[in-house]
Amino acid sequence: MHEPYSEVTLGSADELWAELGPAGALCMPPSDPIFRGQACADWELVPSVLRKDARRFLPASWRLEREADNQVFVELLLLRSFVLYGDEIGLVLPTDLAMELRGEKFRDRPELTDPGKWPGEDPLGLLAMAQHHGVPTRLLDWTRNPHAAIFFAATDALRRIADGKSDGRLAVWALDTAAINLYRENVRTFRPLGSISPHLAAQSGVFTVQMFGGVRGEPLDVKPLETVFARLPNSPLTKFTVPTKESRRLVQYCERVGVSGARMFPSADGAGQAVLRNSDLWAAEEVLHGTRSV
Repeated sequence: MHEPYSEVTLGSADELWAELGPAGALCMPPSDPIFRGQACADWELVPSVLRKDARRFLPASWRLEREADNQVFVELLLLRSFVLYGDEIGLVLPTDLAMELRGEKFRDRPELTDPGKWPGEDPLGLLAMAQHHGVPTRLLDWTRNPHAAIFFAATDALRRIADGKSDGRLAVWALDTAAINLYRENVRTFRPLGSISPHLAAQSGVFTVQMFGGVRGEPLDVKPLETVFARLPNSPLTKFTVPTKESRRLVQYCERVGVSGARMFPSADGAGQAVLRNSDLWAAEEVLHGTRSV
């Protein structure tokens, strides 16, 4: 086995900005990187629906054992709920799968017999739309814009500071998709149509789809995405980390280049999110300056 990723430990916001800027070595051809920001550098790359806390989205009667086929069934139920609620408000939904999910035929999906086929190609557009509106799915969010990744990592880190978690480090992951074909049997990227969601378009959104395999009746073996890249030398995955306390300066840099909550979520909700993120910034500053207790 090889190192699943390389790690670059940085000391300041300025260093991270330089590494991920347009003149940074990582962003120069022939590399074709995508980026993901996380408020905590210790978090693994696991899709939301497969994390340990995902069962909180379900009523007790749906909390099945995590056998591979049961897990697929749970994900189909979540997607079906998104479709049915979308119908109530006239939401235009992508793919023919949405029609199938409106009835009971979804119980005959071939992935329930062979869960290793999930999610396949057909559901990806619908999954992408659901994911960007808060539904946990098996997709993992990335962006082609490194400043957007920095923004999400830093603003989420500010919330942690406001809650008294100012120690530690935030992370921005970079995955060179130019080299990902070597791992295609385990992971692929999916770039949805911008028309699926204005949020996706604004965030230059892209997803990774990890193939977990799985056999009906047997436990699903959930491994973080980074472990996929331990199979070969020279992993295409890099993790950049910086102290959490640098998040305030990173947010300021992002806003100077036009990356803000309102721009990332271009709607009235986005304007509201920008207000809330500013509140997190003020609260974090008070914590860091010792003028606010937590």
